[in-house]
Amino acid sequence: MNLPRGEKKSKEPRLIGEILREVMRDNGLKSGSKQQIIAEVWPEVVGNEIAQRTQTLTLRGGELSVSVDSAPLFYELVNFSGERIKNMLNEKLGSSVVRKINYHMNEVK
Repeated sequence: MNLPRGEKKSKEPRLIGEILREVMRDNGLKSGSKQQIIAEVWPEVVGNEIAQRTQTLTLRGGELSVSVDSAPLFYELVNFSGERIKNMLNEKLGSSVVRKINYHMNEVK
C-alpha cells in the first residue's frame, strides 16, 4: 500500500478485515466469498476466546454453520448470543447475508 507523498500512516488500530479488503482493492484483486469474509471477521465479532473454541464451517442459503467445542458455550451461543452475533456479522458484511446461525457440537480444528 503506497501512500500519496506527504501522507502519514495512521497510528489508530484497524480491523484486520478492513486492511485485507483495502489491500485486495488496491491490488485489483476480487473480494473473497462471503463465507471467507465471515471467517476473517469472526474473531472480531465474537472475541478471541470464543473464536478459538468455534469454527465457521459453511454459508448456504443465508444459514451459517458454526462448530462449537463445548456444551456450555453451545448453550450460551444458542440461547443468549446468537441473534447479537448474527446482527454484528451482517453489519460487518454491509448487508443481511446471514439469516440464521446453526451451531453444532463438534471438535474445533
